[in-house]
Amino acid sequence: MKAGERMKTVNLRTSFAIAQRYLYTLSRDRWLLFEMFYWPAFDIALYGYVSAWIGGPSTTCTVVSAVVFWHAMLQANFAVARNFLGELTSGGITNLFATTLSLREWIAGCAMLVVPISMVVFCLCNVVSYLVFGCLPLAIGLITIPLLTLLMVNALSLGLISATLLTQFGLRVQATIFIIGWALALAGGAYYPIGLLPSIVQNAARLTPLPYLFAIIRTPDAVTHTVLQNITMAAALSLAYLALAILIFRATFRRSLRYGLARLTF
Repeated sequence: MKAGERMKTVNLRTSFAIAQRYLYTLSRDRWLLFEMFYWPAFDIALYGYVSAWIGGPSTTCTVVSAVVFWHAMLQANFAVARNFLGELTSGGITNLFATTLSLREWIAGCAMLVVPISMVVFCLCNVVSYLVFGCLPLAIGLITIPLLTLLMVNALSLGLISATLLTQFGLRVQATIFIIGWALALAGGAYYPIGLLPSIVQNAARLTPLPYLFAIIRTPDAVTHTVLQNITMAAALSLAYLALAILIFRATFRRSLRYGLARLTF
């Protein structure tokens, strides 16, 4: 195999090792594990009780389901961004990419990482929502599979966007890891239809996949044509944004290589 061809391949064993490394680090950090499950449970209780007070049981299950799906994406996004941030704060970023590890393999490893994170958070949130409110988001049926898959794609995209900002500006913008995710909860129609938002925000939100995904979560019994239309639109936008996030991250990372990755650690 030629050197140029080797550069274009992805060693899946290496990518799996990256995912395994980050999962091992997570499993050894009890406080981070606690935080990863505390905030979803807190939001389920908070929004669940508020919606039960205002709208009754049907509203409660709708809102709680949205919270569960949202956190399945959000916590996976945080996992990708936090691990990149951890590489910067520990100074390990230079050692990591001084090896034969390619950027493609690191991104593929992050893609492998979001799957178990999303699945575990989603399953545990289902347990909490069922025990507290008697709501089971899984009950919406097989549509759960494409919904979760697309939310994982978006989690990876958001994680790479955060990594891009950290690569460009260093540790001084580390708060953006949390700002980006929660801003999309507000503008992306995660907990309510985007029709409630100002028209300019609505127009911007329609250019993202989240309103289409959460429209299905809020109304899983909608006609098949509407559901398929929303899934198709969400899939097209999710893949487009993932491709764009990868391209921008790669360009920014390569630019940082010319100036030295060590500059990002302070």
